[in-house]
Amino acid sequence: MATNRAKVKKVTKTEHKRWTQEDKDYIADNFGISPIEDIAFALERTPMAIRMYIHQHRLVPAGQKTVKRNILVELLRLRFRHLEDFHPSKWFYAECHLSAPRYADLFYGRKQIKPEEYRAIAEYFNITAAEAMESRQLELFEPEEMGEITPPTGLEPDEEYIDLENINRK
Repeated sequence: MATNRAKVKKVTKTEHKRWTQEDKDYIADNFGISPIEDIAFALERTPMAIRMYIHQHRLVPAGQKTVKRNILVELLRLRFRHLEDFHPSKWFYAECHLSAPRYADLFYGRKQIKPEEYRAIAEYFNITAAEAMESRQLELFEPEEMGEITPPTGLEPDEEYIDLENINRK
């Protein structure tokens, strides 16, 4: 009895290529500009390998609008030296009242974190209020740049510069 089976190409295990610095730079420069299939073709990799690299390294497409300052990432850096060490679980999402898409939007900077979300995440990681506030402080001036305060220029002749530091001393 003869069977009419189509010849099936035996799938062999492919060699795993290491990511070179040139590969990483190429993906970072072209993600969001070129289709993933084109990036995969140029690097001689599969589109799935490119997608997995992008996901694992949490890359943001070029030209995507993001928040000026990602406070969630700053908060996570208080607990994790390397952000790739943190993988949110369903318990994290439930306890912090977040969905996975909302967390992704916050992490990638597509949306700004709300105060109640910030508090819930800080509480989840046992970050004190002082630590949390310290991570949110802006460093407006470098210590070397801070010098003596000078009066503003361009005052009208009848306007007077008020030195607020010495106002109580008079």
